[in-house]
Amino acid sequence: MASKSKPQKPTGKHSNLVSASKYDVNGLRVLIPNQKGCKSLDLLECKSSISALKSFTRKVATYNQHVPELRDLKESDIEPKVRQYLLVIRSSFPHIVVSDEYGMARKNGRTNKRSFQGSMEPKTAAVIELNATLMNRLVDAYCILKAADSETNTRRFRNLHFRLSVTMAHELVHVYNLYLQYSSDEHTPPQITYGGYGDSVVGESGRYWEYKVLGGFVDMRQSPDGMEVVALRDNHREKCWRIKTVHPKNRFTELTSAIDWKNKFKDVFPAVAADQETKQLLLAQIVWLTGPKIMKTLMYNMSGQDLRGFALRPRTVLRQAHKS
Repeated sequence: MASKSKPQKPTGKHSNLVSASKYDVNGLRVLIPNQKGCKSLDLLECKSSISALKSFTRKVATYNQHVPELRDLKESDIEPKVRQYLLVIRSSFPHIVVSDEYGMARKNGRTNKRSFQGSMEPKTAAVIELNATLMNRLVDAYCILKAADSETNTRRFRNLHFRLSVTMAHELVHVYNLYLQYSSDEHTPPQITYGGYGDSVVGESGRYWEYKVLGGFVDMRQSPDGMEVVALRDNHREKCWRIKTVHPKNRFTELTSAIDWKNKFKDVFPAVAADQETKQLLLAQIVWLTGPKIMKTLMYNMSGQDLRGFALRPRTVLRQAHKS
């Protein structure tokens, strides 16, 4: 049971994810989580998620009949296809770039895809990016929780862990879309989306999955004292259900308007110039991150403190990938 020790506020300077090492290089930080302990995979494999992925598969097959692999897809083939993907992603988890650069300063996550032929190996067909600020906040929250085990500190850690776990699962749904359609040029159909995301050409598979599994898309902001807060938002972005506690016997959410949500809580991301938001990883970087050379780079285990901030397992491996 958590003690009554005084909760600590977030520190002004967030913890560094990477421990000092002679193997450090000036390049991208690339995480490879231990698949057996990855919370995002646990989310993808739950009953409601499998139902959501089946629904997504039906819709993609309906709207993208020009894709040969989907044209004759039978209903009896849908669940086996979903479960096969879950097995594939367990055995070949994509590399994860942790960065606030290349247009990631105001994004939770992003997926870069490459076309493939034959059987898909996600590690060679996709690269997932996660926001470094959120990752650092999560490590910071874990360190504070270890120093002072309190209800407030536990809630902060769980809010951040929930945010990043959903983000990772969200990105893995984008990888599933690639798994279904084989080509990086075949995007989520615009009819498949939620919360106003996407446009007339491209939908939003990750937000659709969040809606089908959680009942809304996940949004995170911060209170004036710097504590992160999480809410589920509706399709029209008019209502927010703030997640107040994870205790099953207490009230789980608090309904508020979108205006109050934005006025009461601040954006967790810093303001950046418009041209910075449009930047992406270079094609050469994606090719390198999905190619054979990265498997030969020096690697080492993250420290327990760094590791627990994301996967909560002692076997996550960190690889350093050069920018060029």
